[in-house]
Amino acid sequence: MRIQSRIAGKSNVFLAGALCLVILLAQTSTAQLPVTSLSTLTPNGAKQGTEIEVTIGGGDQETLTQLVFSHPGITAVQKTNPQGEFDTAPIPVNNVFTVTINADVPPGIYDARVIGQYGVSNPRSFQVGTLEELRDPGNNHTIETATELAVNTTVTGVADAAKQDHYKVDLKLGQRIIADVVAQRIDSKLNATLVLYDAEGRELANNTDSIGRDALLDFTAPSDGSYYVALYDFVYAGGGELFYRLNVHDRPHIDFVSPAVLKAGVANKVTVYGRNLPGGKPAENAAVEGVGLQQLELDITAPAIDQVSS
Repeated sequence: MRIQSRIAGKSNVFLAGALCLVILLAQTSTAQLPVTSLSTLTPNGAKQGTEIEVTIGGGDQETLTQLVFSHPGITAVQKTNPQGEFDTAPIPVNNVFTVTINADVPPGIYDARVIGQYGVSNPRSFQVGTLEELRDPGNNHTIETATELAVNTTVTGVADAAKQDHYKVDLKLGQRIIADVVAQRIDSKLNATLVLYDAEGRELANNTDSIGRDALLDFTAPSDGSYYVALYDFVYAGGGELFYRLNVHDRPHIDFVSPAVLKAGVANKVTVYGRNLPGGKPAENAAVEGVGLQQLELDITAPAIDQVSS
């Protein structure tokens, strides 16, 4: 009996060891398989009806061939260098694409993916907007070096560690602007903070974590003059994955609507709550972060069920 017990014990140890080896080899084999990944698109958005050059970043991006989007009105063609004397065709630039956004593409956030030797990548967000576009120059870390920014402009930028990006905005008495950071909503790791200063460097307003981790400032100018919007990460982190799109505008901003669900195929009475609403009236008992909202009554006819795509 003791001999049989020892044999059985040795057999169990051998089987357990063999099983562990099989699992380890399987995990090692899986980990060694490269998969195309997409981390960044620079810039990560554009205005309707424009064409831009987009540089992508990520891992295992050998021999990329396509950049594709979730809307058919956004298309990309890979950039190429001129054909050399001994080349049979122009030479593709592996991580640069010319992206065209049709004028009829609705504003919003769409998925982008790259395709290469190691397959289709994960998605990353690409925002289509309606405002003029500007790139953060990267050297605007003080009020004195602030980038001049016209109202109704979107800035694409990246937060730098231990620094603030500054933008100078000229406003008229009573002009109400919205400074809206889109970062978490487009897959950024930025925890955005906004601060607004006057021309003497006095802080007039600040905000963080208004829409998720994205900051939003609602400011009405107390006088004609220059004001400065500073943007940075809440813990002053920085790097390529802390990208943002800063929208500074005096256009309507919708916070919420009531009811949030409409009956299909008929006219519905809807109350829109927000800021800078054309024809809007002050809303009773409706405020966001202490800022009073406006309301606007509308009749909205929702599509019939058979008109809504599945």
